Amino acid sequence: MLLYAPSGAFLQNAQDLAAKLHTSSGAVTLPGAVLTNKDEHILVAYDAGNNQVNIADVDLVNTGASAQNSTANLDVYASDMVSLVGVSLASLTSANIQFI
Repeated sequence: MLLYAPSGAFLQNAQDLAAKLHTSSGAVTLPGAVLTNKDEHILVAYDAGNNQVNIADVDLVNTGASAQNSTANLDVYASDMVSLVGVSLASLTSANIQFI
């Protein structure tokens, strides 16, 4: 899971998250490339304000002519899966997140 906290940005929902990930100032460099005409899904946790963290399923789609490893060069779609009220982004660690 990616913990996402872009400087100077306030994200209220998954639509804001997708838009920010698609900009050069808010892009994330991925550890591997998304191949042409392929897509990858990642989970992204972000501060949604009001002492709340949202976790979104983010679909990264490469419609370009070459492999890409920056979200700025990919089509980005996101949908919120859960809102954690009373949780800060800093409090999310590998010790308290379990995937089943």
